[in-house]
Amino acid sequence: MAKNILIVDDEQHIRHLLDIFLKKNGFEVALASSAEEGLDIISVYKNVDLVILDNRMPGIQGADIVDRLRNAKPGLRVILLTGSIGTVHADINVDAYMRKPVDLNKLLETINQLLLPA
Repeated sequence: MAKNILIVDDEQHIRHLLDIFLKKNGFEVALASSAEEGLDIISVYKNVDLVILDNRMPGIQGADIVDRLRNAKPGLRVILLTGSIGTVHADINVDAYMRKPVDLNKLLETINQLLLPA
């Protein structure tokens, strides 16, 4: 059964690129253009296994909704995309950080490590 990934990013070209890439690699994909929309999707569709979450978005920042996403779906895996990785992010409860622009091969490797049973 295909794993379900939610991409939350305000940049349409990033959502489109990740959507195509992940579908080609066998994943089901849902898209959200804002943190609020991502929260709505998680609250309705409980089958999401992993969220790829942009940190910098207009309105609510990605890092600000991680706990809310995990409360809505216990066991949810989260990858935070960010322009810089530093001590500012140390207290955010995510499974992985990836710097933008994201290396698609590294992203796929990370997703597989998080979603496939050991």
